[in-house]
Amino acid sequence: MPRISDLSGRPVLGSKGKRRGKVLDVLFHPSEARTVGYVIKPSNILYVVERRPRYVAFEALSFDDEGNGVLSSVGIPSARAGEKAMGLKWEESSYWRGIAVRAEDGDRIGAVQDVIISLKTGAVRGLCVSTGVVGDVAVGRLEVPEDYIIGPKGDAVVLRAGYEELESTGGLAAATGKGAAAAKVHGERAAKKAYDTGVSAAVKVGRSFKQGTGRKMVDTLKKWTADKDEE
Repeated sequence: MPRISDLSGRPVLGSKGKRRGKVLDVLFHPSEARTVGYVIKPSNILYVVERRPRYVAFEALSFDDEGNGVLSSVGIPSARAGEKAMGLKWEESSYWRGIAVRAEDGDRIGAVQDVIISLKTGAVRGLCVSTGVVGDVAVGRLEVPEDYIIGPKGDAVVLRAGYEELESTGGLAAATGKGAAAAKVHGERAAKKAYDTGVSAAVKVGRSFKQGTGRKMVDTLKKWTADKDEE
């Protein structure tokens, strides 16, 4: 099953094979963990005149074996047709990439970096969660299976598990072969390594890891990875 980042930029063809544009992003239901539609960038008029993005209901676009999006109609259907198919207005749908991820108790875990979806049903099958520049360096991004995903609530996606219960991929901890547990047992050391790495990375992105947001991220990582009897 693809991630929504895999779908971005895919060509969109009409039902008769003529190119109609490309996929820009995926839209999700306001209260359920499922896809409701796609944002399509129509092809330019005479290859010059830009056209505004259009919204297509999930059921109106499928993907062929070559990865092309194929519309169920000759051209891009109207927004009104999409709203009728979805049963809600486009402005009620939402983007998930970049929004906050929280545990049921309200603790912030990170932000959505990517979403795995079913192209058959639109259901969310998993999340890739970023814990920030420092957290990603120390522990890696978190892979969240669908069983842990409750769905969107307010301005965040809510999970049934907290940070410590999720598996991570990449990062310094994963590189040691011990996964997220390594960061918990050796939290101070992981945070220090992340801090040192983050300082050099900060030069490229224009952030300070000695004060402000960068400093808070390091402190948060230490808190997450510290054993309770050490706090």
